[in-house]
Parts: sequence; C-alpha cells; structure tokens
Amino acid sequence: MLKQKKILTEDEAKRCVVECDIDFDRRLSQLSENVARLGDSIKLIALSGPTCSGKTTAAAKLSETLSAHGRRVHIVSIDDFYIDRDVLLARAKDGRVDFDSPDTINMDALALTVKEIFDDSDDIVELPVYDFKLGKQSGIRTLRVDDSDVFIFEGIQAVYQNFIDLIKDYSSTSIFICVLEGIDLEGTVFEPNEIRLMRRIVRDYYKRGTNASKTFVLWETVRENEDKYIFPSASAAAHTIGSTMPYEIGMLKPYLEKILGEMDENDKNIHRAKAILEKIKDVSPISSEWLSENSIYHEFLLV
Repeated sequence: MLKQKKILTEDEAKRCVVECDIDFDRRLSQLSENVARLGDSIKLIALSGPTCSGKTTAAAKLSETLSAHGRRVHIVSIDDFYIDRDVLLARAKDGRVDFDSPDTINMDALALTVKEIFDDSDDIVELPVYDFKLGKQSGIRTLRVDDSDVFIFEGIQAVYQNFIDLIKDYSSTSIFICVLEGIDLEGTVFEPNEIRLMRRIVRDYYKRGTNASKTFVLWETVRENEDKYIFPSASAAAHTIGSTMPYEIGMLKPYLEKILGEMDENDKNIHRAKAILEKIKDVSPISSEWLSENSIYHEFLLV
C-alpha cells in the first residue's frame, strides 16, 4: 500500500509528480532492458494487463529500448482486431456487450497476422485499424518487415488462453502490467480496482467518447471478465510491473468532479458517482501540467 498525504502544498505536489514519474520510468526502463537482453531470438512480445493499467506507455518504452538495441519494432494493438460493434450487439442476448471478452476479437484475423509475422517468405504484414468512436474497422495499415523485426502485441487479450495458444510455438516473451498497489491517503484507502475504475471513467470520457454512466454499467462485466480470463493467467507472465502512482488520486480529482458532476440525478448509478466524489473531496487537486513528457498518466487524461 502506497501512503500519501491528502493535503499537499504546490511544491510538495510538483515534487511528488516529478519523482514518481522518474521512478516509474526507471523501473520500466530496467524491465525493457531485461527484455532487450534476450536478444534476436525473441520476435514477439505479449504485453498484457487489465484495463487502464498503462499498456500503451509500456509498449512505447519497450519500443524505444529495443530500437536502441538495433531492433526495428512494430507495435500491434490487439484492440484493432475487435469485431465491429454492430455485429457484437446483434449477437448479444440482452443488448450488452462485454468488450473485454475473448469473443469480441476476430481470432482468425489475429492468427493470420501472427502466421505472417513468422513466415520468412512474406515481407508484408497487413493490420486492421479499429475506430472506437465509430465502433468498426476503418482501414488497413501495411507494414514492410524482415526476419530481424520484433513485434509487441499490446492489449488485455495478450494474456488470454486463445492468444497464448496462437504464439506458444513461436519465439516470444510476455509482460504483465497492472495497478498492483492501493493508495492510503491518511486512512482513506483506494484499492487497485477502485483506482482503475477512476482512471477508466476519465479515459473513456476523453479518449473514447463514453460518459460515466455507461462506464459504470460496463465495469461490472469488465471485472467479471478480468477475474475469469486475466488475473488467473497473470502469474504466468515472464515479467511484471506495477503502475500505481502515488499522486494519481489528486490528479484525477478535477476530471472526476467534472465528469461525475454531469450525471443525471435519476441515473441508476448516481450513488456510485457520489460515493467517489465524497471520498475524494478532501484531497488536494494536483495539476497535470507537472507530468513528464512520457508519463504514464497521459494515457488517461485530457492533456
């Protein structure tokens, strides 16, 4: 459990943000170096973790480090293999889709991509591009590759058994990133799953055009899916890194106050919004202006 004060001076808050970003970058850099030292034998890296854990930042750091070691890196978002939303909705019996379920990914297309990567006779790999706001694939991107390239497959699905089965016979390694520790603000405790929910409320609002009411509804199926498919397989990952940031409750506060404050009083989840607002009300807001250029927190905020 990470401990932090509820009330910070501006200098204390700024120092906390800077020091925490430096520490996380150091740990992520060390992990990336460890992976890079595995050498050219590794051609595929499965980077997984539950929602709002920091996978995008980890993928960028891995890419930077591997590039410095002379490898050409391609980041493949497994989210780009989502089946179109209207198809998933048509399948759903109750009109609700668990977008974190293995059944939402076009596994045939994903399997073909993995095969193309390891097929030395083919120097072209075509990848789909998924538009979350449109809820469908919006194009194709083409990669020219050679047998010395390394591919980072990034997404919650990289820990699912059906993906593991796809890559088990190939040269690969795996990384799991997650909010591993909670935060104790002078007796007010925020558990890891609670922190990720707050991150997701903010991220989905700004990055995916989803309001808090819908995020609350989706969260229950997200958590069910995590306990069924993600966390039981997490221990099998070759490398693990925690992404809790001691400053994050204060940094999320102004965003949460705006987003949750927009919810209708008659919304069935308004009590959950009010519970969050009550819990963070005495916490000092922390400016996102102090984030480092490569901070993990750029993944979740409108900055």
